[in-house]
Amino acid sequence: MTSADGTTVKKVRTSLGALVAIALVGTGLTTSTATADVTKPKVAADTTTGTALKVDWTDVKGAAGYRVQYSTSKSFGSGTTTLPAKGDPAITKSDTTLTGLSTGKTYFVRVADVSDKGKVGTYSAATEAKATYKFDEPGDLFRSKVDRDSMTVSWKAVSGAPGYTVRVYSKGNPTKYFTTTTSSVNLTGLKASTTYYIRAYVVQPAAGSTDEVRLSEDSLEVIQATTKYKLATPDGLKVTSQSPTSVGLDWTGVAGAPKDSAYKVSYAYNYAQTDHQKTSGEFTGTSGKLTGLRNDTTYFAIVYLVDADGKRLTESSALVTAKSIVPRGTISGSISGVTGSDLTATAYTTSGDMAEAVTVGSDNKYSLNVRPGNYKVQLQYTGGGNKASAWARSGSDGGWTFDAASTIKVELGKTTNAPDVEIKDGHEVKGKVVTTGGDPIRDVDLTAIAANGDERDVISLTRSSAGKDDEGEFSLEGLGNGTYWIRAIYSGDGFKTESVQLEVRKDLGVKVVLDNQPFRKSYKAYINGSGKVGKTLSVHATAWLAGSYPTTRASLSYQWKRNGAAIKGATKKTYKLGKADKGKKITITVTAKRYGYVTGSTTSGSKKIS
Repeated sequence: MTSADGTTVKKVRTSLGALVAIALVGTGLTTSTATADVTKPKVAADTTTGTALKVDWTDVKGAAGYRVQYSTSKSFGSGTTTLPAKGDPAITKSDTTLTGLSTGKTYFVRVADVSDKGKVGTYSAATEAKATYKFDEPGDLFRSKVDRDSMTVSWKAVSGAPGYTVRVYSKGNPTKYFTTTTSSVNLTGLKASTTYYIRAYVVQPAAGSTDEVRLSEDSLEVIQATTKYKLATPDGLKVTSQSPTSVGLDWTGVAGAPKDSAYKVSYAYNYAQTDHQKTSGEFTGTSGKLTGLRNDTTYFAIVYLVDADGKRLTESSALVTAKSIVPRGTISGSISGVTGSDLTATAYTTSGDMAEAVTVGSDNKYSLNVRPGNYKVQLQYTGGGNKASAWARSGSDGGWTFDAASTIKVELGKTTNAPDVEIKDGHEVKGKVVTTGGDPIRDVDLTAIAANGDERDVISLTRSSAGKDDEGEFSLEGLGNGTYWIRAIYSGDGFKTESVQLEVRKDLGVKVVLDNQPFRKSYKAYINGSGKVGKTLSVHATAWLAGSYPTTRASLSYQWKRNGAAIKGATKKTYKLGKADKGKKITITVTAKRYGYVTGSTTSGSKKIS
């Protein structure tokens, strides 16, 4: 805009959004700046209430007051509150407290200054904060010693907590509160056979004329019913031992149990104790064993107290999972020739399924726990040297293949010794993978597969090198005496898979030649355009397809020809006809290339030029 004396005045905004009027060089005019915005406030939870936030900001010179906004929305959309509310005193100090907030909810708080004329300035950047208590809520509430009019509730202690209050509620009855300075409390004066809803929270206990002060949120609510029995329910039921046909149990005894009383255990396939439910004999102590169980089966068990006549004296304990284990025997063995930690011992069923695998110990011994049955054991070398893996075989050196291994019979609960195995140096097959033209091929996966036996064991594998000086080279180590197929599969797109059979009795060298793969689909080429001198012809050519999935395409090159002879320099997709082409026949040859594939070409039909 322009002032009365013609001096230009511009309006600009600062980065904080405050409007600044600047009078450019003129006749003695001065520069004036509006009051600066409030800086980002500091916001902290008032942990004495858990429902308030303390807000503090830097005082703005010349401000008559302040506006404070808070919202659960970062954009200060819906749910935004502005202070002071209508009719409330102005905020003139540079701090205030926001009250009546929701504990644990995130709020965004910002502040703006207010001039003496009531004009509200630009709001500051917002600060994010939560209204919280000083302490975390108690966790893991656990109920024990439950009887008809009392129970004990305990929880995980909160570090530094000065005390706790437990709220106990039941429908139709007054709510009870129990305060303690420890992490457990005995709840008394309860009604029999009544369901209670229980929560705990941290407090500063009342002292003298000072009331109790809450210092945390409520814990998660737990539900527990009292019983109809005078004696407390047994606690601490746990599993102490497992076998294929039995499970040992232990529990905490009931205080005040009559001398002639005993414990019984109910167990079944389900929680409700209805599926194949059984009851144990009486246990006079606080432990017992369930016997005659099915192998590898999960049961759910409870314990309760009965009198001499078998009449119940307590409610049932909490459920415990009591699982019988898989019946097993053991295969043990020892090896020599290498450090045990460089070997893995693996038990396979005679059908070839792996049953168990362990690392051989530093003492060169191993132990495999398996179900009863017939197995074969392989000692697989995992170190960095040229050592041959072997199968445990009786009466001779270890076998190289699954078929050569001895069958080891394992019985329930018994240990069977596998034949000792000496790990020896293996043979090495070194070589190079090349194209039919003799060029090296990198990244080819090579596998040495035993040629004998139904399983065709993989003995060694590697990948041809990608190095500058050793491209295409490979080394398959750890091969024992025998016949092998050396299989080469290109890891990329192209080249046919090749297999070479070798009789290995010593270190060998071999060259593996891979043929190019043909393109999966080829397309013809067509010429478009008028066959007159001065006009331009173009080619329509579709890239040939390679591979199966994902689909890859060939690179195409072009050569225009006149009466079958290549036209020098005419190697683009278009060609402008010249005088030399008049009366001649023009064609184009399109060549498809891709690494690993047989190069192919197609020639279009001819076009007579006039």
